[in-house]
Amino acid sequence: MPPREFSPARTPHVTGSQEALVPYIGRAALLRAAGLRVEAGRGTVLTGPAGVGKSRTLQAIVELAERGGTRAERLLASKASAAVPLGAFLPLLPRDAIDEARAADPLGRAAVVRSAVLALGLELLAVDDAHLLDDASAALLHDLARAGVVVVIALDPCATGPDVLHAVPETARAETVEVPPLTQEETAEFAEAVLQGTIDAGSALTLHRASGGIPLALRELLEDQLRSGGVDRTGDLLSIREPLRAATPVDARVRAGLAGLDGDVREWVELVAVAERVPMDLAAGLVDDGAADQAEAGGWVRLDGHRQYRIAQPLHRRPVLDTVGSRARRRALQALVDAGRSLPREPTADERVLLGRWRLELGEDLARDEALQLAVLTSPSQPELRERFLRVAAADGDPTALAALAQHLVASGSLEEAERLLWRAEAAGGSEERIAALLALATGLGERRSTEALADLDRALERHPQSLDLLGVQVALLQAEARSSEAAAAAERLAALPASGAGSVLGEVYGAVAMAARGDREAATRMADDLRPLAERYVHQLPEGPMLHAWLEATVPWVTARDARIVVRVGQAGYDQTLRDGLRPDRARFAHLLAAGRLAQGDARTAVRLLREAEAVPCFWRDSQRPDIVANLVESLVLAGEADEAERTLERLRAMRRTPDQEGAVRLAEAAVLMAQGERDAAAALALETGDAAAARGERAAAADGWTAALRYGSEEAARRLQDLTDLPAGSVRALVVEHAAALLAHDPSRLTAVAEAYWAADARLLAVEAAAEAARTAIAADDTVEATAATERVLRWSVATPGLADPLAGALPLAGLTTREQEIVRLAATGLQDREIAAELGISVRTAQTHLGRAFNKLGVHRRQQLARLLPSI
Repeated sequence: MPPREFSPARTPHVTGSQEALVPYIGRAALLRAAGLRVEAGRGTVLTGPAGVGKSRTLQAIVELAERGGTRAERLLASKASAAVPLGAFLPLLPRDAIDEARAADPLGRAAVVRSAVLALGLELLAVDDAHLLDDASAALLHDLARAGVVVVIALDPCATGPDVLHAVPETARAETVEVPPLTQEETAEFAEAVLQGTIDAGSALTLHRASGGIPLALRELLEDQLRSGGVDRTGDLLSIREPLRAATPVDARVRAGLAGLDGDVREWVELVAVAERVPMDLAAGLVDDGAADQAEAGGWVRLDGHRQYRIAQPLHRRPVLDTVGSRARRRALQALVDAGRSLPREPTADERVLLGRWRLELGEDLARDEALQLAVLTSPSQPELRERFLRVAAADGDPTALAALAQHLVASGSLEEAERLLWRAEAAGGSEERIAALLALATGLGERRSTEALADLDRALERHPQSLDLLGVQVALLQAEARSSEAAAAAERLAALPASGAGSVLGEVYGAVAMAARGDREAATRMADDLRPLAERYVHQLPEGPMLHAWLEATVPWVTARDARIVVRVGQAGYDQTLRDGLRPDRARFAHLLAAGRLAQGDARTAVRLLREAEAVPCFWRDSQRPDIVANLVESLVLAGEADEAERTLERLRAMRRTPDQEGAVRLAEAAVLMAQGERDAAAALALETGDAAAARGERAAAADGWTAALRYGSEEAARRLQDLTDLPAGSVRALVVEHAAALLAHDPSRLTAVAEAYWAADARLLAVEAAAEAARTAIAADDTVEATAATERVLRWSVATPGLADPLAGALPLAGLTTREQEIVRLAATGLQDREIAAELGISVRTAQTHLGRAFNKLGVHRRQQLARLLPSI
């Protein structure tokens, strides 16, 4: 009996169970193993927390066995059935057997029921909530297991069932299996099945943490978010609005559970909810050991890896808080503050932040310097709390505090308020250079008005020519203005100055990016290396400094050498950390970077998801880079086979305000859409023009990008431009592109094949598939049947390994797939039919048939029907 995986579309439903409404995900391996045990005549005991899916899995095992020809039945034990001896088995009996059992004494009743059940010829019996069986039913279950019936039961491991039930697993040769909560990835899949859309990775993590991976809790939570309008859509990406509230059924269960707790246990649970987290040694003066142990044993409170008490299920914290009145809340906060002040040791930085938050909630005054210091100590994953401390510090109009608050607001994307605060800070006598730098950053990059911002910055630099803050922003704005030579010169001036403060950290970041854009890998790498100690030294001024260094560590080799391996390795690690730690601005940056690496590896679908995510995360970096993100999204959509969506996204991109250096990305997005429309020559010409414009500005990396795109679209002129590039890192993808150009100019399919294999070895799979397809086209045009066949087979083989490219064969020949009508016409033309015959066959005009065939020829790079016939097996 072959085990079968279950998908949400064919989910087994359990009558009368809430779990029947929950998508069935993440249990395929468990079902396979259970199916094999059934085939071997062995049973299964399912355990796990409430709502994890034991009932659903039990029913799935029954259906799996029945499809394999096993005679199976399922019983549901309950308190009601346990009130009647053998009551759980009554639904299996015919009417006459039930009447006979009722008339008999207890021993006779057992004999009647046993005989009737055995007469059914059961091979498998499944019992849900088996811990609720009465003693007689449990004894009969044990007897059936001894008789060779395969027994599958689901039970609550914490409940006490009949003693004989404990002997059933051994008698039935059953394996006890704990049904696990969903993983984070399975939680995302579950949410997408419920919401019918792609969910943002950060939202998936939030849902996973809130629900604990329990499917029933997750379903209730999602339904409440839908009812309350808590699900947002950005393009095709769904996100859950935070903070989450517990679903109504969960809320009710939490309130009912709290009502049943002893007074001191409940007070402790409420205090932990108010505090959010309580350090272990702080708890010693707040609760006795007995109450703490009861709260932990009851699943209300847990001790985490940092030795801090938290509410065990994050989603339960809000319902608990809702039961705490204002006076009780103040008492709890006062107790926490008093305990914190009484610690016999110096509090840690995290404890100081906690204490500061509790004092804020009590309404205590914080001194300006203390509030500023607490803001610095607050984790970047708590931007709202950092903002509260900064607002307290800035309440008296201190210019330093106003500037600090403005800098925080710039990073979070609240540019209008940030600018108002900066003007106030300037009027109050704040640091002119810092204020000017922040204003230029907000205006030039955030609002993408780089020309205006640069003019203001130049005036400030006349007064403060050695300001690290001003020079760092100047580098970024010159780069945004596409003035690469000037940006590089400013970066060199910046690097020559002694490092001091956050300005030097940002300056090194902008400077390294400018050097990379010029193609100066050595200088860019040196600046990236210099950034590490600076980021660590000034982390108190710029908490995101270490993450900026990690991002730069992958960005430099990507821009200068197109090294996908480093991008994916470092980018994935950084992206995972931003999800784990809740670093939203850094998450947008790493999602964008990782998307580039995934696209280079041929996984356009993952790139689309990451780019949509990067665009959906609100922050200053997203706002400043949005045109680049969306331009990359357009190309990824084309390669993922979503040409219509790519066209709509391109129209949105064209309407965006952008800086001069972002125009090249927009042009390349337009070229990708032209290619998808079959306008190969126009796409190549536009990409070539984009590369030429970048070269004229001294932007070597951007020039290479434009010419590479044109090369992919078949431009020999771009190939000649690329051959002029020198000093490229040996063995890099950039260097391989130059070899690709030479092979294209030579019209040599064997050289193109060699380049394709080198691309593949370098993990540049998108370019590898395209170069292999070019080799096939070149061989076909030369009537080289042997080489054409080998090249086509290679494309076929590699296409299987690049599932992220939609219709990869058609896409590889020569990038964008044929439309359905074009495929129909191509297949008919390859059989030798003429245009008029094709038109008659499809019921279209001759002119329409000729138009579609011409576009298909252009896409496939062929000129005669004979070439088309040779190519047909690969499309």
